[in-house]
Amino acid sequence: MKIQNMKILLSFCPLLIGLFCGQVYAANRVCTGAFTTTSSPTGVTPISGLTVDINNSSLFTKKAIVHVSADTGVDTGAEVRLTYSMDGGPEFVAGPTNLANHTEFWQTRNSMAIINIPPGLHVIRPLWRVSGVAGKSAQMVTRCISIAF
Repeated sequence: MKIQNMKILLSFCPLLIGLFCGQVYAANRVCTGAFTTTSSPTGVTPISGLTVDINNSSLFTKKAIVHVSADTGVDTGAEVRLTYSMDGGPEFVAGPTNLANHTEFWQTRNSMAIINIPPGLHVIRPLWRVSGVAGKSAQMVTRCISIAF
């Protein structure tokens, strides 16, 4: 495809209703601001308030991009690990797992993962755990997840 034709196609992205543009629909994104906390050695747990649905209406498995961001505070000597679950199944790694380390102040943390989505409607949940000695904790306030093909 010539560059000129590509520019024309991209200029019509809003009109294509996401067919080629990877548009994120309301069901594929969620944000919440409720305070949540977890601590070591609690283990892996769903990140409160972050659940998204995605529908792969094709006959084939497709790759989806998942973005997670959160305002996070972490105790000294600890880190926050990030994994995912699909349809309530076991946790799996789909990208970088170190979401946050301790810093003097809270920071907005971001992660991107690529998840294989089989045909059908699926529920994706990010999971978190604190790595550190017993009693170390992490907190989140405003956090979001989005997923798109």
